Amino acid sequence: RDPFDQVIQTYTNLDILSNSRVMTGFIFTARRGNTEELFRSEKSRQDPLRIEVDKHDFFPKSAVDGGWIGDRYPLCVDLPRYHFLKMGAKYQLRGGSSMPRLHHNPHHWDSDESIKRFVLMQESGLYQQLCNPDENGICNFANIVTLESNLACYDKECRIDTLQTVQVTPGTFYEYVRQPCIDLSFYPNPKKIVTGFSQWVRNIGRRHTHAMCADPRSAVAARSCCNIAATLRAEYNYDFEYHGERVRLATNMDQCAADNGTVCDPIAMKADNPLVNIRPVYNYPFPSQNTFFWTDANCTQSVKVREDGMIAIINEPVTNPWFTDNTVPFVDVVNTVNYISVTWEKDPMSFIDIYPTVENFCGQGVCSIRDDACLCSMMLSETPVFTSLPTRDDILANLTIGAFDPDTFLDSNITYSLQESSEDVEAFVPSDSDGIGAMSTIFKIIDEYGDTVFLKNMVSTITLGNTYELRNPPSFINLAKVELRDAEYEVDAFLTHLIRHSSSAPFISKKLIQYHGISNPTPGFVQRVTQAFVSGSFTSGGITFGNQKYGNLKAVAAAITLDPESLSPVTDEDPISGNIREPLLKLVQFMRSLSFKRRPQVKFRHGLFEDMSFKMGQMVFDPPDQFSFFSTDYSPPGVFAEAEMVSPESELLSMSSVVGLSNGLTSFVNYGLAYADGGFGPSFNRLPAVGDYSSSMGFLTFPYQTSNDTSVSNTIDELSTMLTAGRLSAENKQVIMDAHAYFNQAYGTDFADRVLLKLMASSPEFHTSNTLRKTGSTRPITPPSPKSSSPYKAIVYINLAGGADSFNILTPGASDCNLYDGYWEARGRGAGIGLSTDEILDIDAWSAGISGCSSLGVNKLLPAYKDIFDEGKGVFFANMGHLHKPVTKANWLTETKTDLFSHHTMKLESHVVDAFREGDGPGVLGRMLDILEGYGHAVGATAVNARAPMIDGSPKTGRLADVMSTEGMPRVFDRNFLKGEDQQLREFLEALHSETDDSSGIFGNAWSQTFVDIWNKTDALVMTLRNTDLATPFASPAKTNVGGITSQLKLIARLITIRNERGSGINRDVFYCEMGGFDAHFKVATVMENKLPSLNHAVASFWAEIKAQGLQNSVTVVQGSEFGRTITPNSNQGSDHAWGGNYFMFGGDVRGGRIMGDYPLSFSVSDPTNIGRGRLLPTTSWDALFYALTQWMGITDQDDIDYVLPNSQNFGCNLFTDYDLFNSGQQVLNGCGGATHTTPITFQVPEIRMLTGKEQKQVCRLAMRTTSLMYNFDRSQARCYVADQSIVDSEVAPGKYDVNGIAVMNFDSRGVASSVDETKVKAIAKSTAATASDFVIEGALPQSEAPSQTPSMQPSVSAMPSFEPSVSSMPSESPSESPSDVPSVSSQPSDEPSISLEPSGEPTSLPSTTSSPSITASTSFSPTISGSPTLAPTNRTVFEQDFQYRDIGYVSYAGMSDSPSNGLYTVEGNGW
Repeated sequence: RDPFDQVIQTYTNLDILSNSRVMTGFIFTARRGNTEELFRSEKSRQDPLRIEVDKHDFFPKSAVDGGWIGDRYPLCVDLPRYHFLKMGAKYQLRGGSSMPRLHHNPHHWDSDESIKRFVLMQESGLYQQLCNPDENGICNFANIVTLESNLACYDKECRIDTLQTVQVTPGTFYEYVRQPCIDLSFYPNPKKIVTGFSQWVRNIGRRHTHAMCADPRSAVAARSCCNIAATLRAEYNYDFEYHGERVRLATNMDQCAADNGTVCDPIAMKADNPLVNIRPVYNYPFPSQNTFFWTDANCTQSVKVREDGMIAIINEPVTNPWFTDNTVPFVDVVNTVNYISVTWEKDPMSFIDIYPTVENFCGQGVCSIRDDACLCSMMLSETPVFTSLPTRDDILANLTIGAFDPDTFLDSNITYSLQESSEDVEAFVPSDSDGIGAMSTIFKIIDEYGDTVFLKNMVSTITLGNTYELRNPPSFINLAKVELRDAEYEVDAFLTHLIRHSSSAPFISKKLIQYHGISNPTPGFVQRVTQAFVSGSFTSGGITFGNQKYGNLKAVAAAITLDPESLSPVTDEDPISGNIREPLLKLVQFMRSLSFKRRPQVKFRHGLFEDMSFKMGQMVFDPPDQFSFFSTDYSPPGVFAEAEMVSPESELLSMSSVVGLSNGLTSFVNYGLAYADGGFGPSFNRLPAVGDYSSSMGFLTFPYQTSNDTSVSNTIDELSTMLTAGRLSAENKQVIMDAHAYFNQAYGTDFADRVLLKLMASSPEFHTSNTLRKTGSTRPITPPSPKSSSPYKAIVYINLAGGADSFNILTPGASDCNLYDGYWEARGRGAGIGLSTDEILDIDAWSAGISGCSSLGVNKLLPAYKDIFDEGKGVFFANMGHLHKPVTKANWLTETKTDLFSHHTMKLESHVVDAFREGDGPGVLGRMLDILEGYGHAVGATAVNARAPMIDGSPKTGRLADVMSTEGMPRVFDRNFLKGEDQQLREFLEALHSETDDSSGIFGNAWSQTFVDIWNKTDALVMTLRNTDLATPFASPAKTNVGGITSQLKLIARLITIRNERGSGINRDVFYCEMGGFDAHFKVATVMENKLPSLNHAVASFWAEIKAQGLQNSVTVVQGSEFGRTITPNSNQGSDHAWGGNYFMFGGDVRGGRIMGDYPLSFSVSDPTNIGRGRLLPTTSWDALFYALTQWMGITDQDDIDYVLPNSQNFGCNLFTDYDLFNSGQQVLNGCGGATHTTPITFQVPEIRMLTGKEQKQVCRLAMRTTSLMYNFDRSQARCYVADQSIVDSEVAPGKYDVNGIAVMNFDSRGVASSVDETKVKAIAKSTAATASDFVIEGALPQSEAPSQTPSMQPSVSAMPSFEPSVSSMPSESPSESPSDVPSVSSQPSDEPSISLEPSGEPTSLPSTTSSPSITASTSFSPTISGSPTLAPTNRTVFEQDFQYRDIGYVSYAGMSDSPSNGLYTVEGNGW
């Protein structure tokens, strides 16, 4: 965090957007025949994904560190001539296929003997290297050949610029794999290249169709030659060396000129030889398949700047003299949809990017307006950076363009030699250069990661419209020649960039330590492992691990396992050391330690396990979403959250997983790996006897059986070593021995031995990596809250995970709505993602207040939403989302500190509804239950299938929400001893999980408490649920239960039915369920068609059931999602992460049939809510919705509401009350309904920054406190937030900065508003700003417009500074409004006489009267009032605590007299 408590982001939303494009185009590889899979598939899930290059984004990508993916890679135009023969050139064996893997050639070429191939001659040095002949001349082909030295070209090798594949011998081919290099997006002297094959034109022939720009120095286009036969037609592939050849323009021109031809922009193409003149039909969807040909025509590059600051690379080729050719769409000024993020210069005061927009008239005319964007001319500048030998640090800081090893140029026309060197820098200059100052100079250094790198002495920038300067973006993929090779290089560079980011080493190191069993490693531990990661080396006991390469995992593994914190027994005694172990790891350890053996007749194709995600919450290849099984920062309520510690694996501790794991291990002991009694194996429809393993998939072969008492003790010790790493406590060992003795006597050794193993597998030491200290007392069950007499109420929250495209749920109406055409256009029209009019069900939109739009539309796949809305029981919330405060298009970026558009972050924000993390609990519904429980209500919190922070409350309560599975609710079971009335194993399990003392491990304690609570709760609930019937069938065939949403709402309906049987009975319930898969980056229509029918069926069934139960007025259902999606479609008929979305709420008490919030008034880029790419700025916060829900649940005290919604005061009156949303609602919004006043406030700060969110809120708290004291009313009758911050150079404090803002103050109508006028509000704001400067705003300068009444140790700041400072031992009491016109007043004489034009004759208790202030400082212990203010800031002591709760008194209004006793503000208080 920075000094102002703001999180320093590792990456931004633009980084996410840009870097996600690197990962486009990945597809499964084909299934191999030599691997086994448990399902039929044409895809391989064992092999790495491959890239389909035409689906891969081929534009430049910005990097996380502010640079570009491709930085420090050499330029392809700097490749030495004949680079395919130079040291380091790599060739890969293709066997009998002439088809390259990394380049596109038509498939039929491989078998077409007419295709001209590049055949090496035996005299060639390259032939000798690839053939590697023995003494008999027989080739010995290697899979990969890398040239170790430069080779001379031979014959036709000297006539080409690059290679694809070469034929070494008949039937043997090698592919040339050029080393990675980058192209700059803008380059000098761009030339026009053409492609395409149009219809034949009489007397002319066929013409090309498309054109774009290319760098003439790059071998990216094929040969073309005109006028060979006195015609303006071009012969394509003229005198080429092999099919698929690409050459530089100079090579093409030299060859053509040698035959008296020219390179031109032809009228048509010559096609006399069809085998040579391949018809290059332009292929837009597959750019890698296009073949371009050189022309001599010029081509202009320019830049199109979108409203959000992203740019498009534009090509404007010179139009053909004889016909109009088209520009390739992805670089065409009209048709391009490819925009990239760039780093603009930021305004130093507003932190806003400076770039041309339509709003600023495209940079005041330096660019032109084109299609709601700015089209800018581009000027390229390439200059050297250093003129003398720089230091290594200077090179690393200033050079971003790489270079090739100078040794590769030894046999070229231009060679390099070492010019100058220092201890860590070598400078190589070319033979045609005079010194280091040339752009072509190459510096050799060792980089931050220990690698040798070569960097070019050059910087390349582009200037747009002679005003805006940007770095020239590098790219691995050349737009004229899109190739798989370069896409793979780009992905590799991206992964290298990520792993080398400064945050990666500590991040990965900490995560690996956590996976090794320590959830909360110390900073020192993380630092030591990080050092091993960075250095690639770790030494212990004289043995060094690793290869000294960055990221070496051998060194990291050694650093973790051999660290003192891993080895020292002392750390085992630390209560916070250790973790709760993952279920899958426990199962694997159990099977491996006890020597699991698969029965020979069982084939792997049958599968060893079944329903593992339900049974224990985790299974290989079956995570619930892309974020894996649990969050690494999950902190359970209770001691973990209170101590700010994490226990990630605790997120898996649901009712089904805890009971399922216990039952599965018990079944393993009883039956082997089988299905019986909740076992992990697949169902074979047979229940064997205990001890019969014949129907199992396999069994445990470790000899854990005992023969006598000594054997029992030894067996327990051995099992403890294998299963708990020897951590089994002496008390729990004794419990297991007692159990063995009991069951041995009662049932025999076989039963006793199985009980022994079951208890070992149930021990907290097995499930955690903690040591325990037992008290011997029985562990108490967490008691349920007693039920009150209040009627039942429940909130059900349905989360559409992934970010639902909610503007395809609530749309403009199909009729009578002038918004529809704009919506249809913005969503891409017919080929886009919008709903057509026949896919929309109209609803009444009168409440939306949109002029010209009397209807909005509901997706026809959700008729239940329309029916409930028309019934008057449902409301839509338009454009709602996470906000810190009301923001605008101009300030959202600086006023919003959340990592927007991220699934993880935005989902958490929708659960927490606490933007500044001021609340006591992580979840908004959990905090609501905290208050309700304090009111005496019995509360319930239940999540279905997975934990949800939304329903977790304060860690101080220790209340853990229930997590139930739709697959059913098991109970802890053993066929012999935990069944029905036979509970003989219970006392031993209870003893095993008995109470621990305060010095015992917290993870073991948490596991035992969770196990005991769930055990007892499931025992009570299972039978009740089984006997519960619903009035509604909830029929859920697969097509209406996608994502299990119908099953989830059915379970919730059943839990509501048995509300009186749960615990002591429930008064207030909250439920959370989730339907995933809405992250529709690809084919959003398909996603909605798959998901929405199930959601519709589930909602309709639940609504019918609640009404059948007669509880419709007691239950409110909210459907939300973490964020909305872009209005603008992406290139895959999908939509991307956005912000504001539309959501639905229904219930019998809901005042429905209305649209709440502000539906967008247009879908154009100029709309005030559109912040770019159709991302809509929310106009209503989550706080607004939950404010009304909080009141509806019975919380009306303002302090209690503030506990539930700590940030609700930051939204002024933009909140809903229960009266707004519910028929039974009676509450009004405190502090609203009366006058609204706005007044400017200003703070002087020493650096450029805005007030943090917390500072803004504290300023408002001061203002409200002052107002309430001044006018004698409760603070809840007024509201305040700070809006429209800006920063400028300070005039009153030179060298400092003024932070200006607007204090928006709302008052309610209960007698306060009439007594508050603008003058008083201004006085309040001024006093607040002065007080906040002293005690709230970090680093702010104390304020006054005139000198202080009491002199200070240092001068104060005011509008008119004094010539000399006052000196005193007391701080100022208050600022004054204006400078005094009379001299200083003090009650004690000065130690020395004042020196003035008319000095006093002697010290007095009354002021001396002079016409000007003293020339030098006076020293006194009482206040002075001077005629002019002082020059410099007052030094005032900042309180040691936040000021928000201190009594700061009130402010009188400004006097009208010039007398010192008036015209000043008086601050009264308790003297702090």
